[in-house]
Amino acid sequence: MKLEALASRGKPLPVPIPIVNTGGVLVLDTVAAFRALHRLKEEGARPEDLAATAQDILARGLARIAIAVAKAQKISHIGLTGGVAVNFAIAQAVKEEVEEAGLQFLSHQKIPPGDGGLSFGQLVQLAFEQKG
Repeated sequence: MKLEALASRGKPLPVPIPIVNTGGVLVLDTVAAFRALHRLKEEGARPEDLAATAQDILARGLARIAIAVAKAQKISHIGLTGGVAVNFAIAQAVKEEVEEAGLQFLSHQKIPPGDGGLSFGQLVQLAFEQKG
């Protein structure tokens, strides 16, 4: 939450998204990402921009991995859920990557992601158990 708050006042800096193929599995190379962030810090980047860049690397890297897998599996939709989907900057970056790849982005519309959606699901389950 602190990273998100700081990042909201910054702008992502241009850095390569470090995705590596390890034995047929695509992985976001977080060590390379932290090295890039450290280099930017040493060059005088503002903390706000570093935080925004960290979020952007994570969002775009994971989106690109999901896109590669979806295309390989002939899947046309990619969704984002969980607590991270509450983070607007991350959700927006994932959406941009997915749509630029020609795939459909799915996101929550009526039920909130994260704990709110989990709580709703628990209530639905309880309602069904009590009817049974």
